[in-house]
Amino acid sequence: MKALRVNIADCGHKKLVAAAVTSGFVLFDGNKHTKVKTSEDIFVAMIPRHEPINKHTARGIVKAMNEHGAKIST
Repeated sequence: MKALRVNIADCGHKKLVAAAVTSGFVLFDGNKHTKVKTSEDIFVAMIPRHEPINKHTARGIVKAMNEHGAKIST
């Protein structure tokens, strides 16, 4: 799998969702968040649906995805 790069300083919902899909995660839509799960149905993270996302929140989401096998650098 190719390593991805996400700039968390100006990161939004669309960039994080694109990184999750490229990393092979499954997405489920909630009311105000997009839920990210592995193909084995293990919960990974929730991505809020707004632009921009706080850089600390974005870093936490990327960290959670990396713990489940993604290769996303910030």
